[in-house]
Amino acid sequence: GCEAGCYELSGACIKCKDSQYSSKGAKDCSNCTNIPNGATPTGPSTSESCTWKTTCNAGQFWDTSEKKCKSCTGNTISSESNIVFDGTKISGNTSCTACSQHTEANDNHTECIGKVYRIDLKKNTVYIHGNFSDHTVWVQYGNGFSKNNSGPFTYNDISQFDVLQPDKPVDEFMGYYTESKRGTGSQRFTETGALAVNTNNKSFTEDTTLYAQYSNNPYYVTYIMPDTSCSNKSQTCDRKNADVCKVQNVTSSCVPQGKYLNYWQCSYDLEGTKPCSKARYAIDEEISKPDTQDEVTRYLTAIWSTCPAGKYCMNGESYDCPAGATSDEGSSAKSDCHLVRGGTGTVFCDGDGCFTLPGTGNIPWNGK
Repeated sequence: GCEAGCYELSGACIKCKDSQYSSKGAKDCSNCTNIPNGATPTGPSTSESCTWKTTCNAGQFWDTSEKKCKSCTGNTISSESNIVFDGTKISGNTSCTACSQHTEANDNHTECIGKVYRIDLKKNTVYIHGNFSDHTVWVQYGNGFSKNNSGPFTYNDISQFDVLQPDKPVDEFMGYYTESKRGTGSQRFTETGALAVNTNNKSFTEDTTLYAQYSNNPYYVTYIMPDTSCSNKSQTCDRKNADVCKVQNVTSSCVPQGKYLNYWQCSYDLEGTKPCSKARYAIDEEISKPDTQDEVTRYLTAIWSTCPAGKYCMNGESYDCPAGATSDEGSSAKSDCHLVRGGTGTVFCDGDGCFTLPGTGNIPWNGK
């Protein structure tokens, strides 16, 4: 008899049609009933489980239960696929492929594209001069950067966008960091907008806020003590170690006799012709950060005052004479304090009344 897939006619074996099947020794062929709509039979087949093929477009998969191509859904994709049934099993895309983390299927479910994340760039300063502004850029994971959330995401970094901060008069813009406090966090963009080391478009996996940071350039103070033999003294305000710089007490051994430090007169030049915006400073008072390059160095000139009567002045400080004692203007030691005789002199009072010391002249304070 004839082989399966053929039938016998007048002693000859004839192949069945592609859409038919037969068993060995059959006298005729039977029509296939298992070929899905739209599929192409690839027979003749040797059993009722006929072979066939079809094609599912990109974005589709073969649904084995419904026996047809169906569209991918959710965050899944597929490419074009030949679906082939060999009589036993089906080969080809029988399911869609899930997109990886931080990517999502496009509208046609034909490819996974990077998710788009927002990057807020904070100016991170209250400095009012210059064009300091907050900005926003967008990144598509695995692709690139854009100034708009709709793309195109064709830029390798943010250097082409107008989102960088200007330099301050004293401090330079250093780029954008993950933390707002100077010297902390990781840098993501340099001062030119280029990607920092170990950063790429896959470094952003969620909406992110970055902060501008600025250099910690020091500023300087020169203390000038006129009418003394003391040299000028210098102070460096190193803002890397401390955010607050205060006026130091540098006059203790440099005050003229009988005088005290009234205040420090501030100027931006050694000659004192360019007054500071804050003209006077006291010891331990904070020295404000400079607003311009001309203010990086400040000159503080000691303004001495004559010790007033009733006080004595030592090491730049003024002290009251002991109770009942007084002193002449310009006194420089406690021993300069004295009691005064006579009717206009020192008055002593008790429960019985008041009296003055008899005689004339002063009685020096003996320190007891």
